[in-house]
Amino acid sequence: MDVCEMNALLKRIEDLECLLTIAQSEKIILAEELGTAKNEITGLYDIIDCALVSDEGVKTIQKDMQAIMKENDELKKENQLLNIAKRKDCWSVIVRKK
Repeated sequence: MDVCEMNALLKRIEDLECLLTIAQSEKIILAEELGTAKNEITGLYDIIDCALVSDEGVKTIQKDMQAIMKENDELKKENQLLNIAKRKDCWSVIVRKK
């Protein structure tokens, strides 16, 4: 392997490390958003348990809960995709090193 190839590999590793850092930051943000969504869901359950509301109020709360749960599922999927991307980037570094 000549110097140019070695430099190209080192640059690729640097780029991948940068991507991993970004992915890890995104994962932290997603984890925080998941925590917030869970807290909101808990809060909505508390409202339902404690409040005497009309049928319309219950329907509105249920719609809000469904929207939050859907967002929670989407955040989980994004988190899984980030984990997959992170693993693929690590694997490509290993493959290229050989």
